Amino acid sequence: VTKCLINKHENMLLSTGADNYLYMWDIRQNKVIQKLLAHPEPITALDISFDSTMIMTAAYDGYVRLWDFHRNACIKTVVSETGSTSAVSACRLSPNGKYIFIANMNGQ
Repeated sequence: VTKCLINKHENMLLSTGADNYLYMWDIRQNKVIQKLLAHPEPITALDISFDSTMIMTAAYDGYVRLWDFHRNACIKTVVSETGSTSAVSACRLSPNGKYIFIANMNGQ
């Protein structure tokens, strides 16, 4: 496991790891409810929107992906404005869900 977090309702845990998958856990039942192959390389960052409808993952592949929680589908793939595909070290969604923030391992 490289990253994990709990949604605001405290009923779901998200986890990621070097196996490139995003796992969604039902905390009450203590079981995986969804497993998505999120990236072709290990996942380095994870965030969830305030309303728990969007999930954001980032990886060594240099891309950030936004996931629709209810559809279990990637709705957008983003690369930094500089065009760098250096590994992403951190990503965050703004509280209102309108902005994303990305930090690359090359310092950009």
